[in-house]
Amino acid sequence: MLANSFILILAVLGLFQALFISIYLLGLKKGNRTSNILLAFILLGLTIRVAKSVIGYYIPLEGWQRNIGIAGTLLSGPCLWFYGISILEKNKSFSVTHYLPHLVPFFLFVLLIPIVPSEGEFETSGTMD
Repeated sequence: MLANSFILILAVLGLFQALFISIYLLGLKKGNRTSNILLAFILLGLTIRVAKSVIGYYIPLEGWQRNIGIAGTLLSGPCLWFYGISILEKNKSFSVTHYLPHLVPFFLFVLLIPIVPSEGEFETSGTMD
């Protein structure tokens, strides 16, 4: 029991640290502003994913709450790609409208979270013949 409490405390401290760094990067005015914002969204997406897993380990979650972790993954994936582009192609300006279609799955999933099924089962319900 003590080990579980210790792991929970460390996980929550890590999550708060990641949230703090995300907020700091969003407000940072120095350096490459676009890269800082994209890195903040990467950290935010990963923090959402890990927070859902930590909370789900200790507290039973409903289906829509389990889906929030997938939304974090759908946010961090494209932002990681955008971050790489913004770092490697310094001469080229980063156009948000050009890359916005890559975030459509994230926005659609966030809107549809309440109706996306999530029973928490890993096995298929059908039988194999």
